[in-house]
This record gives sequence, structure tokens and C-alpha cells, in this order.
Amino acid sequence: MKQMIDGGEVGRIYETRAVVNLGSRTRPDLPWSWWCDASRGGGAFGAIGSHLIDLNRFLIGETAEVSCDLSTSIPFRPDSTGKPCAVTSDDHFAMMMKFGPSSVALGSSALLHVTTVGAYTWFSFEVVGSLKTIRLDGAGRLWEVLNEDAKGGRSLIDAPRWKQVVPMLPWDELVLQEKIRLSSLAVHGIFAVGFAFLAHRVVKALRQGEKTIHDAADFTDGLMVQKVLDAGSQSSRLRRWVKI
Repeated sequence: MKQMIDGGEVGRIYETRAVVNLGSRTRPDLPWSWWCDASRGGGAFGAIGSHLIDLNRFLIGETAEVSCDLSTSIPFRPDSTGKPCAVTSDDHFAMMMKFGPSSVALGSSALLHVTTVGAYTWFSFEVVGSLKTIRLDGAGRLWEVLNEDAKGGRSLIDAPRWKQVVPMLPWDELVLQEKIRLSSLAVHGIFAVGFAFLAHRVVKALRQGEKTIHDAADFTDGLMVQKVLDAGSQSSRLRRWVKI
């Protein structure tokens, strides 16, 4: 995705959209835990939103301001004795981000919408450009649809003509990709597969005596993601846009 964006293949970036629907906390009888406690870092925003913010930073660049709404659909969960305990963290959220000058999409928007109390699991991250839209799905597959293939009118019947994009990988990662495909790891989705690739690069760097890993996040990346998270929490509390 990054190669396609940086190479101009997507064109001018109009917006990005991330939708994550999880059923991990749907049952009201799920016991109260640290996840329910905002003071201990619980909630969908920190646990899942952080990854989406990081992905936007990696692909597009820095965020200038945010508007966020953190919500809790299930306000109480049972403790170890069965007594209802208040949930202080969010179980779903929606956030708009505006990209700043240190990005390839100054003034463009990013939408993040996440729920952990849905009835099914779904992951989609789209980058909408002037030439094509590209999409990453929950299995880690990359898809594209060309703007020139867009049909006129407002019909909701005809499905978009998504075409799978096969990334160019070095030989050792092609071997790893095939091993993953034939293993049980593949069914666990994009995060598990992504970690396998990261672990492979860590081992490779250690064997070669290298001290850094190309494109891997470092402390500075984590700090910037935390600044956006803090701004999002402030925005939800104040009910307004907050600059980073």
C-alpha cells in the first residue's frame, strides 16, 4: 500500500477509512476486567485505535487535529462475585482526523470507526485517491478498484470491481508467506500474520548484526500515536475538535 501511495499510483489522496467490527465484548455477562477500566488503559480506542492511527501515520503522515466520540454500550459488567461493576472505558468509538503538512494528504480526512460489541468480525482499511481506491482486508489481502471503472448514477446493486493486488516480496518473505498459508496461523487474520512477518525481520536483522528494522515502528512513533490518542480523549470529553 505504501509503495502504491508513495509512487503516485493512487493519485491525490482524498481520504482514508478504517472500519473494525468485533464481537469480542458483545456478551453483557463477560466479566469485568482491566479492559473495562479507563485508568488502566482499557477500551477500544487505546487497544485498537492506536493501531489504526499508526497505520495512517505510516501510510499518509502526521495528523493535525481530531474530532472523537468515545462511547460505552454496556455500562456494567459482573465482577468475580457477580455484582455489577461500572465500565469506565469505551467499547466503541468514531474519530475523524485531519492530516497536517507532514503528510502526503494535507487537509484530507481519515475516518476511524471501531466497535467491540458487534455481532460479527470485519476489518477494512481503505485509501481513496484520485486514480484508484485500495483496500486492506482482515486476511491481510490487498485490493484495488479504478476510478475509471466507476459507474454513473447511485445504484447500490452493482458490486464494485475489486481486483486483488499481489505484492512484490523478497524471496525469503515469499517462502514465509507460503508457510503461513499452509499453517493454522492464516485463519487468525491480519494481526497474527503481520506479527509473523515482523518476527521474521527481527530474526533476520539479528543474524546480520543490524540494529534497526526498515519501516518498523520505534519509540518516536509510539509517542506520536499517544499524542493523537490523548487529543482524541480530550476531544470526546470537550465535544470539539482538538489540535495535536
